[in-house]
Amino acid sequence: MIQNIKNRKPITDTHILSLIKECLNTTKELNFSIPEKLRFLQCEAKRRAGVACYRDTTIVLSSFIFKENDNAIKSIILHEIGHIIAGPLAKHGPVWKNVVAKMSKKTGIKITRLYSESDLPIHAEEKKKLWRYNFRCTGCGSELHFMKETKFVRTYDEILEYVNKPRWTCSRCGGTFEKIK
Repeated sequence: MIQNIKNRKPITDTHILSLIKECLNTTKELNFSIPEKLRFLQCEAKRRAGVACYRDTTIVLSSFIFKENDNAIKSIILHEIGHIIAGPLAKHGPVWKNVVAKMSKKTGIKITRLYSESDLPIHAEEKKKLWRYNFRCTGCGSELHFMKETKFVRTYDEILEYVNKPRWTCSRCGGTFEKIK
């Protein structure tokens, strides 16, 4: 809900407002039904690019995305508008996918479920800096990253006395983890 989003405030950046208007015009051209009272706010979230709040038809964008290129910003705006159009039960399922597929086709912009380094350049390096705990599987090389201390992090060094191996093993290959950072 919107009440749980801290430091939200109106978007004042004229360039971002023009991108929002452009995205709204695109959805209107596709004859999607958009609530008349849809409003956009910004917040200082560090780990999410945006969130759609259905109850009061508000989209909250994280201000860190404002430094990205126009297509990346439009992708996030269209992603969240897609949630508003698809409705609260759609999540990232077939209805939402159908909506954003039509938007992608119209705009030529890739709209994804989650951003990653391979999809969009959004905040990737800054996000890596937030990871406080990094582990790598010695068997398959898969990595685990944690921003906060989790049960895995707290008990990583525990040794099970009767098995004499680390408490946690890789679910993919059964290998053990080494601490990178």
